Amino acid sequence: MTHHQQTEDELFAALQDRDLSVMALVGHWGTGKTHLWRNAAARLARASPVSPASPATQSGADAADRPAARDRDPCVLSLFGVRRLADLKLQILQDAWLGRARDARIDGPDHRSGAAVLASNPELASITLPMHLLDRLVVIDDVERKHAELGIEELMGFIDTSRERWGARFLLLLNTDRLDDQQQAWRTLYEKVIDRQIVLKPTPADALAVAFTDRPHPFAQAIAPAVERLGLTNIRVIRRIADVMSRLSPITDDADPALIERIVPSVVLMSAIHFRALRDAPPLDYVAAFDHLASFMARGRKSPQELAWDELILRAGIRHPGAFERILQRLLETGHLDRDAIARFLGARQQESAVSRVIDDAHRFLLTARWDIARRPADMIAQAQTFIAVADRLPAYLVGALAQAAGENGGLEVERSLIDACLAHFDALVERGEATAAFFETVEGPLHPRLRDRAIRFDKESLPERTLTQAILRILGDDGWGDAERKVLTRASPEQFTAAMNAATPAELMQLVTGLLRWMKGLTATPETDAAHRTFLAASRRIVADAPYSLLARLLIREFTAHGLQQQLRPGA
Repeated sequence: MTHHQQTEDELFAALQDRDLSVMALVGHWGTGKTHLWRNAAARLARASPVSPASPATQSGADAADRPAARDRDPCVLSLFGVRRLADLKLQILQDAWLGRARDARIDGPDHRSGAAVLASNPELASITLPMHLLDRLVVIDDVERKHAELGIEELMGFIDTSRERWGARFLLLLNTDRLDDQQQAWRTLYEKVIDRQIVLKPTPADALAVAFTDRPHPFAQAIAPAVERLGLTNIRVIRRIADVMSRLSPITDDADPALIERIVPSVVLMSAIHFRALRDAPPLDYVAAFDHLASFMARGRKSPQELAWDELILRAGIRHPGAFERILQRLLETGHLDRDAIARFLGARQQESAVSRVIDDAHRFLLTARWDIARRPADMIAQAQTFIAVADRLPAYLVGALAQAAGENGGLEVERSLIDACLAHFDALVERGEATAAFFETVEGPLHPRLRDRAIRFDKESLPERTLTQAILRILGDDGWGDAERKVLTRASPEQFTAAMNAATPAELMQLVTGLLRWMKGLTATPETDAAHRTFLAASRRIVADAPYSLLARLLIREFTAHGLQQQLRPGA
């Protein structure tokens, strides 16, 4: 039995208990309170006797069944925007008048003109109100969305009077988390007026079950894992997420499972943010621009709020957003689905899939080449040769591994051709100005010697010259820093740090010293910054020891103290 079913049973039992005059069904927005009440109301109607035409004609025996009979005809109201108690009373009268006219239980003038008469005659409304509240079940929805001018105390006073004088029973549907500054008033009056509170607190699995029981959706199963990871329990928002998936049919129609798995986390998170189902969530721009590696590298410079945002994005299952997230953001914000952008995204996706297939083939080849003791060298050479034509689609380290496997099986010519193809591709990138040192990064063993030699030569030829000051300021500003800055920081000496501080302008010196002190406090953690702050510390100790009364030494002592690091200046600390 789901939480919704258990809560519905609790609500149904409470509604049948005549000793309970005022009940409250509370839960977060969108978790299904109204849905739950409607289910319980249907059960209540089936369990209650049929109401006679007029309570005034009931015999004494019939009158005993009158309260239960009137459960078949509850008065359902909403407090959304209601600013006066008189408006609420008018809603009760209008509900009774309109409801009876629809059920053809009265004769007379047009029911709308009758409601207008009641609205213009407060005295008449006051006289007729009790007969419509007598033994009546009144359901008041959206309590937390009432107008600020209608106080909770005034509302609860009306409820208390109605139950005491006319036997009315009330069910309040509300989200106590959205009572804002009236939380204390609610708690106080809850103790005095509410007989029973029923809490609807479903799990994401419960919400998913309710969302799609009556409205099946082809992507219900696909979105479920991300919904559960984010803890979403808002049924309306879950259905809207499914609707967004339907809007993306140019992408999702005939899509492979890998693509669906790629886009679903973004659809769930960004839709939940857009429809305000998550508190303290990041803007859509932030999600669309997120990058797992960049976030990790910059975490020392991020605020606690940004760190929490990053954790939420990662929990959703998003690592490297891109073109799809920009398409999704525009759809959510404008309702427009950019079909040209979708075509470009799908084209790029096809290329990525082709590359992935080649990489998978390469890994399978290497598994056989390294671990199949029954392999035939001639077959290995023939298979390795097929990778020459697609070497431009493979990472350099993987081409090197294929070449080495070919050479070890006697295919020296194939080994040479594979490396030649890889280097030709890299040289083409150099000519177009698109080459970076990342081309030669390896995640699996040492780089092939010929590739390593080319990487070293590229490092010497291509890296721009950076002064130590330029490198540090570029990193502090997160201004697209990379290999050039890493190279400067890892090779800098204490003497170079001393010279940089002496040559810096006042503004540069302020940024240098305060930024390096933040690194020392552990607000960043990369090999480059660790190396830099250790060298900076060695230079600072030497300056303070050799010229303790110099302006630079006094400045360093002041800043180290302000950052709580004064002990670090002591030799051997």
